[in-house]
Amino acid sequence: MVGEGTTRLPTRRVSHPIRTMLHSFTLIHTMAAALGLALALGFVATRLRLPALVGYLLAGVVIGPYTPGFVAGAAMASQLAEIA
Repeated sequence: MVGEGTTRLPTRRVSHPIRTMLHSFTLIHTMAAALGLALALGFVATRLRLPALVGYLLAGVVIGPYTPGFVAGAAMASQLAEIA
């Protein structure tokens, strides 16, 4: 309820910021999957009394383009290059 002597500000419709960032979802998804897999395999390698680097290398092989399963797109490589 608006009291006497006060005015309501006009509302303005603003586009939601999620709509403008949907194209970068696959990039975020790929980076999260790669980091998560590296973390998990690094932990497994450490539990097997191997250096964590072995787990990181295995994560790169698993997520790389020469194995079946989750593979990042070639167009995404340019986006990843801009981050680094």
